Amino acid sequence: MRRMMKKKVIVPVLAAIFIISFYALFHEMERKGCFSQNLSISKKWDMSDRPNLKVLILGDTGTGDQNQKQVADASAATCKELGCDLVLYLGDNFYPEGVKGIEDRQFSERFEDIYPQQIPFCSILGNHDVKGDWKAEIEYTNRSQRWYMPETNYDFSAGPVHFYAVNTNCSPLPFFKLKMDSSKEWNIVFGHHPFASSGNHADMDFISRFFMDRLDFDLYISGHQHLLEHLQKDGKNYIISGGGGGPLQSKEKEDSSYSRFVARKHGYVWAEFNRESAQFIFYDQDGKKIYDFSRKKEGVK
Repeated sequence: MRRMMKKKVIVPVLAAIFIISFYALFHEMERKGCFSQNLSISKKWDMSDRPNLKVLILGDTGTGDQNQKQVADASAATCKELGCDLVLYLGDNFYPEGVKGIEDRQFSERFEDIYPQQIPFCSILGNHDVKGDWKAEIEYTNRSQRWYMPETNYDFSAGPVHFYAVNTNCSPLPFFKLKMDSSKEWNIVFGHHPFASSGNHADMDFISRFFMDRLDFDLYISGHQHLLEHLQKDGKNYIISGGGGGPLQSKEKEDSSYSRFVARKHGYVWAEFNRESAQFIFYDQDGKKIYDFSRKKEGVK
């Protein structure tokens, strides 16, 4: 009799715990932008027929302070000198807690008024962005001539490159669905959190790295760590361009064993792709070249 009474009590309690836990998990995933919003985004642009592509890479920008403005001015000068077709905008677009809504003045003060380049800014969400109304960052795509974030995860082709934008706040979920485009010479994934780094902030979790190791991409680009870094692992290259304006990090741990170059300073990266090769140049906040590397595309005749 007592055993039956215990069972009658335990089963509902366990069921309640399961329901509460499931709801809490669902709510947290919704807060981080893990589900498709299916918003009506009207903006479209086509760069697929270009033989080469020039890309500016900026991350962790949204302070609105002098550091962001200095990097913005220097990167604009680089674009004027070398050319830029689009920007990869790597998250933490608005510090410290994202935007409050589509009418938030930060869209003007920390984006529109700072960058003069009249090219697409292909944006993703950082961990600071999901503290606010991240849906407004998607909706802003219809408001701005330059801002582009049609979904929290999306992909597009430009020149010889197919880009995959991933919301790493929801890792490892975005990596389950990734399939590389074999018709393109370069497959490049970009997200906010790095695979590995020499920075102080947390990198990707083990499960996400496990799935990334099994993807056949050419390059992974990220921010999150407020520094500039080039890493290599198992023949793959990783770039961290997190020096767009956020406060710099002091060195509190040894550099990653995968690191080939690291600079704990503000700055940005410029890249150029064609069918046969790609080159990458790292600049500091004054627009001074501090590092570069190139890569030839294997199998291209």
